[in-house]
Amino acid sequence: MDGELKVSSLQTALVAGEPGSHNGQHQFDPPATVQNGPHDIRLYTPTYGRFEIRATASTDPRLMVALWMIGLGDAPERSAEICVMEIFGRDVTPDGAGVGMGVRPHQDPAVTDAFERVHLPIDVTQFHDYAAEWTPERVEFFVDGQSVKVVEQALAYPMQFMLDVYEFPPEPGTDPNTGPYPKRFSVDYVRGYRYLG
Repeated sequence: MDGELKVSSLQTALVAGEPGSHNGQHQFDPPATVQNGPHDIRLYTPTYGRFEIRATASTDPRLMVALWMIGLGDAPERSAEICVMEIFGRDVTPDGAGVGMGVRPHQDPAVTDAFERVHLPIDVTQFHDYAAEWTPERVEFFVDGQSVKVVEQALAYPMQFMLDVYEFPPEPGTDPNTGPYPKRFSVDYVRGYRYLG
């Protein structure tokens, strides 16, 4: 929990330095410091391949669900992100939803931000297939087998997976009790396929 932000996360690696240091992963909050460590756990950290998730999302305006790949952060430049899918409940409309996908640099100076929220005419409360095909030359993104975005950039280091549900704090003056509990992110499967060249 970061303040009032609540996160439920499954991840396939954990790299962190000594307590009190800034040597941790996914540093979206610059003053964050390591609270316990050191850690160097690498369960599934591929370089290249095809990665898929079949899942539903929520219309709860305070929720976001996602499958990300991030660099291990064992060096600052190995920290970029491949976002396979990211859906905010506030971006679900009667005619579809904004589905986030693409590449973010974080602290990797060799990567240019190429993330976008693509509006797709799908009902994200039903199961859909989201995929990223990562090669040495590019990353291509698919929804239900259809290519919807291509990023012509090379990311060439191992990445871990993060499967997440975020609940954001309520806006001031709004009802803090939006939607039922427990909050749900229904996942049928997450699959990874080795890149064979």
